[in-house]
Amino acid sequence: MSVIYPTQSSYSARLFLYLLIGLAFALPRAVSAQSIERHGAQCGTESISPADRQALEVAAAKALSLKAPGFTSTITYVPIRPHIIRKSDGTGGYSMASLNNVLALTNKYYLQNGSGIQFYFAGTTPDYIDNTRLYNQYLQNTDDRTVAPYDVNNALNQYYVHAFNNAGLGGYAQFPADNVASTRTIILDEGDDLDMGNRLVPHELGHTFNLLHTFESAYGYELVTRGAGANCTTAGDRVCDTPADPYAAFTKATDACVSGCPATYTCSFVDGQGNKYQPSPTNIMSYYFPCSHDFTPGQYDRIQAGLALRQTHTSYTLDAPSTVMAAPSAVVATMSRGGVVITWQDNSSTEMGYFIERSTNPTTGFLPIGGVGPDVKTFTDAFFTPQTTYYYRIKASNSTDASISPTATAIAPNCIPTFTNDGCQYNITITGVAVNGTDLSQNSGCSPSPNGSFTSFTAVSGTVTAGQSATFTVTKGTATFPMGGAIWVDLDNNGSFDDSELLYQTPESNIVSTFSGSLAIPLSTTASAITMRVISAYNAIPSDPCGIYDYGETEEYTLIVNQPCIAPIASLSGATSISTGQTTTLSVSLTGTAPYSLTVNGSNGPPITFSGIAASPFNFTVSPGVSTTYTLGNVANSCGQGTVSGTATVTINCLTAPTLSVSPTSATLTQASPTASLSATGSGILIWSTGETTPVISVTASGVYSVTLTNPAGCTATASIPVTGADLTLTLDLPQANFAKVGTVNNFIVNIFEVGGLPTSSGNVTITVTAPIGYTLAFAPALVSTSVSGGSGNLVPVDNTHWTQTNNVSDRQLTLTMNGGVFIGAGREASLGFSITRTTANSGSAANITVNVKDDLTMTYDGNLSNNVYARIISGL
Repeated sequence: MSVIYPTQSSYSARLFLYLLIGLAFALPRAVSAQSIERHGAQCGTESISPADRQALEVAAAKALSLKAPGFTSTITYVPIRPHIIRKSDGTGGYSMASLNNVLALTNKYYLQNGSGIQFYFAGTTPDYIDNTRLYNQYLQNTDDRTVAPYDVNNALNQYYVHAFNNAGLGGYAQFPADNVASTRTIILDEGDDLDMGNRLVPHELGHTFNLLHTFESAYGYELVTRGAGANCTTAGDRVCDTPADPYAAFTKATDACVSGCPATYTCSFVDGQGNKYQPSPTNIMSYYFPCSHDFTPGQYDRIQAGLALRQTHTSYTLDAPSTVMAAPSAVVATMSRGGVVITWQDNSSTEMGYFIERSTNPTTGFLPIGGVGPDVKTFTDAFFTPQTTYYYRIKASNSTDASISPTATAIAPNCIPTFTNDGCQYNITITGVAVNGTDLSQNSGCSPSPNGSFTSFTAVSGTVTAGQSATFTVTKGTATFPMGGAIWVDLDNNGSFDDSELLYQTPESNIVSTFSGSLAIPLSTTASAITMRVISAYNAIPSDPCGIYDYGETEEYTLIVNQPCIAPIASLSGATSISTGQTTTLSVSLTGTAPYSLTVNGSNGPPITFSGIAASPFNFTVSPGVSTTYTLGNVANSCGQGTVSGTATVTINCLTAPTLSVSPTSATLTQASPTASLSATGSGILIWSTGETTPVISVTASGVYSVTLTNPAGCTATASIPVTGADLTLTLDLPQANFAKVGTVNNFIVNIFEVGGLPTSSGNVTITVTAPIGYTLAFAPALVSTSVSGGSGNLVPVDNTHWTQTNNVSDRQLTLTMNGGVFIGAGREASLGFSITRTTANSGSAANITVNVKDDLTMTYDGNLSNNVYARIISGL
């Protein structure tokens, strides 16, 4: 990765080339007699012999191959024991602020796509070596024996010196070896954190994990080609994705070949095959001084192999314990013109300092961006990209991943207003902001000119609702000087404030202590969090969110946008079959504002209640013991009760049906036996169509009687018993006085009532009317009314047109059938008109008319015979 930081003009004075091998072997023969220009702080890491180099390469490759899969895709925490050399009286020495800041900057280079190495300090305080002689002049290599007793054998040992005996030396390290001395890096305190953290320390630790200089020539000069004849695996730095580097191979092959930012290599040297060199000037293992630095993927692979090899060594380990402590808390990130200011609460007394990490993702991708000493509780991130949301967290520098704080968020604005004068001394400021009655002000006081009179409180939020107006009140810092105000809200959340997002301006600049009003939040606002910018300016009405004003202040806050509440609608549907003991899933479709609460009713069992439902559809499981129909009882949200609809049926498929037997198989009711006894036998619960639950019932009406048996598993069996009854016959005496002589004619009516609960079926009712000897009957099918003798009224309407005479026996016995499509309604009647004529002299003996009605045995309309018993009434004689 590349990390940009400001170019320092002093870099050119701190180049750190230091070659200990003979130049006669290091340079091409064409330039072996010429001197090489050397500059600034040099690297004193010594090359090892070709034989030792080859052995080291083999050992590293083997160590990496023995690692478990995933070793190179995780983070390995490596401890560093810091040793700070001071004067004998304890003064001087490397500062704790720089110690933490430099290692934090170093750490970002040792992560690639979230994996790699992260360094942490071992212990709770550095190891101080108070020795004035060492402080004034550390003798390269010689004084390594002086500090050897201070080495620890469970961490890397890093020594920070004030001055070397070699004025051009910046530091040196050792390649992996199975001895404690190989864990040492000796680092010059340059007094420049940016150079040390972005170049010097990452460079020396690269040697610790077996990286070579990109221009290494001890094992042969690297050719430019990566095709046929390439030697990148055996010469140079032995990494093929770092281009061949001619540094120091030619007289003028120096850092002067690099210029610009981003850095560009401008020289035109060629290798022995005539190919032009194009080295990477940003590579940390090179000797150039660009504005950014990086490792290549191939170098990361080589670092992992070096780590794997060091983990096999037995004369030392890399397992110094991480310090356990309470993590920082109350992290707040606020935007100022000088950068993002991060503050936190220090909850520990054992930290050696803190690393500040940043990401554009709330949970992953955090990289160190700086460090501070112990007990420090603030850091300013000076490098950010406009319109970017950053997440910050804090961790102790002497801990691994157990003391990480919660995150804080800051949104880098697109632009910040400018105030040409500091209004703090005149209280030309903003002292309070409230939205919808909630105070958002942090009592920050004045944001002075160094911060651009700008403060971002984006970690502080008010709540508004889309489609509604939000009320606000802004309190000014003074009632002496006239001030105007304006409020912008980034409604589309694009990081800038457009003209349409100016939601309020004061009508004038005045000395009133507050200004208030309402902010219309459009219904179309879909972002969940938006930024509100408040500007108050002296003797002006702000009209530009990025404008230039005289005195005043700007504050920003976050508005949480709630969508308007919509009443819920819930719908349940579906049908499924399961076996006894199985579970099935039902689904409810929901609309409206979440969250929801829901009640589900079942035809068997108690209601089921759910709450906190966040999304639609909502799925839930049921396991009924018997076939069950589910309905929704109610649905509700913060708006109140909603609307429910639909059903879902779960049918239980029985594996074994119960055995049910009934007796008798049928029965007939007679005048002698008007009651029938019906019985059912089986294991379980019985229920008859009459509602009775006893094994034996008694019936007195004709019909089909069914019984259902349900066993404990919910399985059912059904049987039925038909019961029939004799047709009812009605007899009517014929009074002799009404038929005194032959030829007498009288009318009468037969009324047929449906006394059951359902109508008859169409056309299936038949009656037979029989007259005694000496009389004849007549039926007129077109008759619609008739007069009756001895009746209560005339004319009487009749239904003859709905009936057809289907049989006639000597005019004494007529059979009539109701026409198709005609029925007698429940509780209604059919009236039939007849006439009867005396044909022979009355002998004085009794005579009568009989009427017989057949029940509707087809049951095509009404399946219950008991509903088809008719009352017959004859009137008119």
